[in-house]
Amino acid sequence: MMDAFDPLAAHPTRARPAIVGSLIEAPGRLVGVGALSPDECAVFLKSSQVGRIAVSIGALPVILPVNYLALDDAVWCRAPADGTLLRASVGSVVAFEADGYDAIGSFGWSVLVRGVAVEVTEPGELAAVRLCFADAWPLVEQDDRFIVVPATMLSGQRFARVA
Repeated sequence: MMDAFDPLAAHPTRARPAIVGSLIEAPGRLVGVGALSPDECAVFLKSSQVGRIAVSIGALPVILPVNYLALDDAVWCRAPADGTLLRASVGSVVAFEADGYDAIGSFGWSVLVRGVAVEVTEPGELAAVRLCFADAWPLVEQDDRFIVVPATMLSGQRFARVA
């Protein structure tokens, strides 16, 4: 796994427009879109706690915000026992997306995880993951259920702009 990714470390400084990798440089600005490696996707996923999970309900797409953890090449989410997320996701192919950006808006990223969601029921795994969700959005403790989405398909994009 790689260390922290610095998107602007190799910033070219030519005065004429040029294409450098996936970055397009023009005088006064640098705009870029490029694919993230799996290792970069993993690093970025671990840097955030809020994402969105897409499920199908009645043959229609529904996107729900979730707290998550990126652990062991998978995304772990909490869900209420009687909620839509648990009913619609377990045993189904779902999509999960998280994204982020730097404080000045010059760099952003987006990571997409797709896989079959599974409810975690093994007591040892549940005890360990509950400790990791100490700062998560509150749910009624006895209603907490955990869903894991293995990163069967993992992809990501980086976006950069320098004015």
